[in-house]
Amino acid sequence: MSPCLLGCVVFCLLQAGAVHAGVTQDPRFQVVRRGQSVTLKCTQDLGHDRMYWYRQDLGHGLRPIHYSAGVSTSEPRDVPDGYSVSRSSTENFPLMLESANRSQTSVYFCASSYSTALQGHLLSVQKTGVHVQAPSTGSLRALLARCLQCDPGYAGETGSNLTARPWGPCGTIHLCLSSAASM
Repeated sequence: MSPCLLGCVVFCLLQAGAVHAGVTQDPRFQVVRRGQSVTLKCTQDLGHDRMYWYRQDLGHGLRPIHYSAGVSTSEPRDVPDGYSVSRSSTENFPLMLESANRSQTSVYFCASSYSTALQGHLLSVQKTGVHVQAPSTGSLRALLARCLQCDPGYAGETGSNLTARPWGPCGTIHLCLSSAASM
């Protein structure tokens, strides 16, 4: 590479500045045994006070699980049973499943937004400034059909009874629970 070209590349990279990741979730997908505890991590680097956890089951809209208005605060929402959360910092809002069961097989979304007055459903009043992890709502149904399928009749490489489809390029968390007592 010529020194001139290298200098141009370095200059362009320095001008790009810091890149915001927005809201990130970890792990991208997870398969767990029934009764196992699991923590789904959500972090944001946007400085937002409000953070949310949602789940979406095949054929249904987003359903709120928990909401946090700030550090050390949280409120259960429509489907809080079997879930708990903590908010030790502005950036982190992990969702814990204490004893996973098959009904919790779903796609989980984390979101954040700026502070606003609390009216109605929280997502509906946050028309600007809501950061929902990819994929878009329009591609979610196709993603679920392609990505997440639990098949009790399938024995995978590890001897589990799950079929894990290709997960695709998304930052959502796909959680699939086994109906077997052990994997």
